[in-house]
Amino acid sequence: MHKDLAVILTPGELDQAFFSILRCLRAHGSFYIKDQRLVRIITTSETVHLKEVDSVYLATFLSQNMKFLKKDKTGKTHQLDCPEALCRSFLSLGNWELPQLKNIICAPTIKPNGELLIKEGFDEESGLYMHKNKDFVFFNMAPHPTLEDAKEAAFALCDLIRDFPFRDPPSRSVALSAVLTGLVRSSLPTAPLHAFTAPKMGTGKSLLAAVVSLIVTGHETSVISQSTNESEESKRLLAVLQDGHPIVCIDNIERPFGSSTLCSILTETSYKGRVLGKTQTAIYPTSILFLATGNNLVFQGDISTRVVLSSLDAEVQRPEEREFAVNLHHFIPQHRGILVQYALTILHAYNQAGRPKQVFKPFGRFEEWSNWIRSALVWCGMADPCASRKQLEDDDPVRITLAKTLEAWFKLVGNLDFRIRDVYNKAVMECNELILECFSEISNTPTKNANICLKKVGQYFRANNRRIEGGYRAIRCGSYQNADTWRVEKI
Repeated sequence: MHKDLAVILTPGELDQAFFSILRCLRAHGSFYIKDQRLVRIITTSETVHLKEVDSVYLATFLSQNMKFLKKDKTGKTHQLDCPEALCRSFLSLGNWELPQLKNIICAPTIKPNGELLIKEGFDEESGLYMHKNKDFVFFNMAPHPTLEDAKEAAFALCDLIRDFPFRDPPSRSVALSAVLTGLVRSSLPTAPLHAFTAPKMGTGKSLLAAVVSLIVTGHETSVISQSTNESEESKRLLAVLQDGHPIVCIDNIERPFGSSTLCSILTETSYKGRVLGKTQTAIYPTSILFLATGNNLVFQGDISTRVVLSSLDAEVQRPEEREFAVNLHHFIPQHRGILVQYALTILHAYNQAGRPKQVFKPFGRFEEWSNWIRSALVWCGMADPCASRKQLEDDDPVRITLAKTLEAWFKLVGNLDFRIRDVYNKAVMECNELILECFSEISNTPTKNANICLKKVGQYFRANNRRIEGGYRAIRCGSYQNADTWRVEKI
């Protein structure tokens, strides 16, 4: 209560009232600015979440914590509740001098400067608010952990997930990467999508995603389903950014997955979109770890360049009947503190060692993630999590179609310049089923005849101008009779 703060409501003197309101909000200590919104932190012994402050709540809160006075015509002063109109005016300012909240985290982390953040509450330097549930016990970490410490920590985390039937060592590394990335996601500008796939249901994909979330947040994963179209996908992802969940899983993906919105979110530090339910736009931070699960996952288009993939295969007919030695839903909450410590030990030891450079190919758009998370895992003896990416590229239907089309074109006309219509006519005359099938697939037409939309084929070629796939590339050379001419080169 801050009843010593009194405001005499006088027409034309809103500035004084606004100043007193700010003093009250600062003194209370649970109000912050996030994504250009005034929000409050609501905590219980188990959970913490944000809620945007509206005029009704603000009027009630201020009436309970301040005195609002008004003089009548006789000059006598009367006390009244805070007018909601005053709160609406205050909220419309949008320029409140309050702490800027970047994220809520539920476990200790490592800040961008390499410093451990262990203390609960708001850290002004990083903009992070840490909330630990009542059962969380974090032990003191060694100030200077060594490579041996990191290897022991990695072994302990591998032992936790030993019952998952990883197809290969890189798949296990992707699982560990998800844990490490989730714990320091607020210190990374970007991070790839971590995906879990298997040939059959019941292999453990969703459980593995839950393991990651239980360690990082102490709670089950926030789950969304695959959307039916790009517009719906964009709305869902904007809602995810607005809610600010630290980890979100796109669960049980059934169709080839591609999302231009998610592509932007994964590779940008912020994303601009319309505030849900309002006409205004806002800029949302993208510091969320995205997970994905599905049977025989297929990623198409640009999203395939933003994924690391963990493959599971129990090699049995009924994988759901396998038994795990430990009930992870019970074990992790009971031992979460030491599990978090293991994960941070790997990253802290790598920092302390000066981040020695590891030998592997770069992962564009995720350089900081690659130079820290990926490198730390390789440094302590784990397989490279990016080694799983070749399977993604080989299975991408967009890459497959383009490579097949370019090869068929080259075999038909070589590296000579041709219009698309000329190549089509030649294929019809020579009954070249392969090129007709490619053009049919590109134009999304069911027949291999005159119904093929060559305009769509032309748009497809322009969208992929000079892109190399399967050892070939198409180059736009010029135009002839108002149509583009193309040459396919073998690289």
